[in-house]
Amino acid sequence: MITNEISDSIYLLNNVFDSGSTSDFWANKGYKTLSSLEGKTIEELLEIPNVGLKKAQQTVDAIKSILSDTCVLKMKYQNNQEALEKVREKQRKKKLEDEFLNSIDAGDIIDIPENISLDFINQQVLEKKIVIIGTKARRYYISVSNFLNSDFKFKEVLLEKIAGKTLQEIGDNFQVSRERVRQILKKINIPVTYEEYLYKDVFSEYDFTLEEFIELFQVSNEVYGILKEKFMLGTKSSYEYVWYNNFSQELKDRYLDKNNLYYSFRNKFEKKSPSTMFNEILFTNKEKIFTPTSMLQELSYETNERNIQGYVSRSNYAIESKNSQFRFYDNNIAIEDVEKLKRIFDLPFGIYHNKMIYDLNRVLMDDLELLDGYELANLLKRIGYEYFSLNKIVRQAEFYIGYNDKHDFFDDILLNYDGVELEEVGMIVEGIYGISSGNTINYLWREYSDFIYKNKINIDVDKPSNEDFYCELLENLGDEIYMLEKVQELTKKLTVGKYNLSQGILNKIGYTMRQSYVVKNDFTNITQAVDSIILKNDFYEYHNTAVEKSQFFKNRLTRLQEEYKLFRISKNKYVSGNRVKLDTELLNDFIDEAIKFGNSNRWFTYYSMISDGFSHELIDLGFDDIFYESLLKITSKMKYIPTIHPVYMVTNESLTLEKFLMEYLDKCVSIDVYDMLDDIKNIYGLDFSKDKVKWTLLNGGANYSEPMNKFYSTKEQYLKEIYR
Repeated sequence: MITNEISDSIYLLNNVFDSGSTSDFWANKGYKTLSSLEGKTIEELLEIPNVGLKKAQQTVDAIKSILSDTCVLKMKYQNNQEALEKVREKQRKKKLEDEFLNSIDAGDIIDIPENISLDFINQQVLEKKIVIIGTKARRYYISVSNFLNSDFKFKEVLLEKIAGKTLQEIGDNFQVSRERVRQILKKINIPVTYEEYLYKDVFSEYDFTLEEFIELFQVSNEVYGILKEKFMLGTKSSYEYVWYNNFSQELKDRYLDKNNLYYSFRNKFEKKSPSTMFNEILFTNKEKIFTPTSMLQELSYETNERNIQGYVSRSNYAIESKNSQFRFYDNNIAIEDVEKLKRIFDLPFGIYHNKMIYDLNRVLMDDLELLDGYELANLLKRIGYEYFSLNKIVRQAEFYIGYNDKHDFFDDILLNYDGVELEEVGMIVEGIYGISSGNTINYLWREYSDFIYKNKINIDVDKPSNEDFYCELLENLGDEIYMLEKVQELTKKLTVGKYNLSQGILNKIGYTMRQSYVVKNDFTNITQAVDSIILKNDFYEYHNTAVEKSQFFKNRLTRLQEEYKLFRISKNKYVSGNRVKLDTELLNDFIDEAIKFGNSNRWFTYYSMISDGFSHELIDLGFDDIFYESLLKITSKMKYIPTIHPVYMVTNESLTLEKFLMEYLDKCVSIDVYDMLDDIKNIYGLDFSKDKVKWTLLNGGANYSEPMNKFYSTKEQYLKEIYR
């Protein structure tokens, strides 16, 4: 029995045989020691797979020879760690070489291990098993030309097949059937060629013609034929491969042109047509206002102005204004913005001009980047009127809320304004509904001339004679100014009687109708009444009443701040100039210094000014940020984006959030969405939602990768990173 580790090694067989092949053979079978084979007969060894009679006989004789001199072996190898290590090193070396060859066989280009012998590598090169590429290696492949130049059975049949001949043509040439040709081709063993190694994947992915494959990869007809014989062509179009890889723009354009395609601003291939090129021209000229005539000059298609008007109405990237003018606009707005649009029509019944709706909601209009009320009307039309509290929109100019007929609306106007001069009625309707005073007066003369006397509305309206009515009405009033519709509603809810409001009723309680307001007779105009509310105390707090929400009131708030008669000190609170008594020169100097700061900082907020070290004596007074932000909004030398914290620029041009975000993206070239949100918050103190930034950038033409969650300023950068 062999018991010593050294004398029991299967590699002691190397001392009997000239090579180590026998010991390697048994080691690979799982027999690592002599004792695992000791005592086995030739018959037992023959039962092991792949063991022949010669191998079995040699092994039995060798083990007997070794065992006959066990003591000598023990003395020779006792504690001979160096000999054992040599055996183990040989095993490690062989394992490393096997792993290397297996990796090469997988078709990869791999690093050559540092501890593999140079002799082994050279031998593999000589035997044409591997090819050296610098410090790497890959499997050796025969080229298509070398293979076709070699001798093999049925070579002529294969040559005709890869030349493009059909099975029938080949069969006729060799006087055999088509089926026989197919059988012959199956018998030909086409090796893995170097060209297969290079092009198999791309060939199997794209549908190249012979001419395209030769042009793009600079190979012979035979290479295409061999690949086609072994693999099915892919299904993707060849122009996709050209577009997404490193070819000249001229070649890319040529491949698209021959398929009548172009790569659109929506980052997709589209068929060229008048309607798609219409969209592309709009996108390329985003700042331009078009008419059908001017667009006709841009389109390189035979069409007409009527067709162009059809493109405008059907395109998701066009919005129309008045006089058939239109421009680029992405009508695919966010759901949250549709909800905001719904809320703006929560108004008393009436017929409103689009300009009135637009002006009442200017912040939202600027946010949606709509230029006028006609664009608003066309956006609503695109979304669908059924989503809004609207009966209809007439001529994209008048929004009907609660009314279906214009005559019904003006019937109520006459009832409400009996005794009021026609000119005043026109101003009232214009103030409340936005319909021009002239149009209202003309309509009243045309439709209601029988009810106009001495240029006043004159109808038989029931007026209250009970003094209790006037007392109760006066008890519910008392402020300097009210919205007209509120007083109209009030007169219909009194306990002593319900009447339509008229100037005759107001005369009895000391008020007068002025445009869309009811004003105390103490004031000669609306401005005096509004100023009285704002400036009668040292502090004024905005309460979002109907009067305060009116455009006139908002404009007056702005004007008083421009005159330094009022200063904003919190979201809803103001302090009068008489209270703080700030020096005008100090205020002007603060604004001038901010403008100087802005000249060297294209975009800035008050937050970024302070972060960049801006200082001023006015800041030392310690007002909240909103005080200084509001001051910077009143100068005509700067424009601003009306975000929660205004974004300023020293310019005369109008600013948009899209312009701000696109310029930031251009500076970054590419950026993760969340990184961009963090950067803007850290630099400017602005906290935007991801959806808002995403929608704005996409509308601005940025390229977006959903999987990578990144934006790219250019299409080239997008393609470079996505398909690298």
